[in-house]
Amino acid sequence: MKIRNLIQVGLLGAALAAAQPQYPQYDNRAEHHDVQKDMRHRDEVARRVEADRRAVDHERDELRHSSWFAAGHESRELRKAEDRLNRDSAELRALDDHIAREMNRWR
Repeated sequence: MKIRNLIQVGLLGAALAAAQPQYPQYDNRAEHHDVQKDMRHRDEVARRVEADRRAVDHERDELRHSSWFAAGHESRELRKAEDRLNRDSAELRALDDHIAREMNRWR
């Protein structure tokens, strides 16, 4: 192969490497996997929060339409559903903060 062809191939390879988009460089793949695992966990918690919101709405509706005899039970159920919603919402906010810190660490 001629030297001129080798130089052209080398320059072409360097140009292609420089044109590639730059993504965050991870020191090892385990850290990248941990962020993906956190994202999957965040999606799971977000689904749980949405289910808790629907449960709170359902319990409020049941409390609104219940008789005086069942109102005590329905109010306890509503309080439990609101507690679950508050816990899961706090966990979701914590996960969002954690993921944001991890993503910013690689920039």
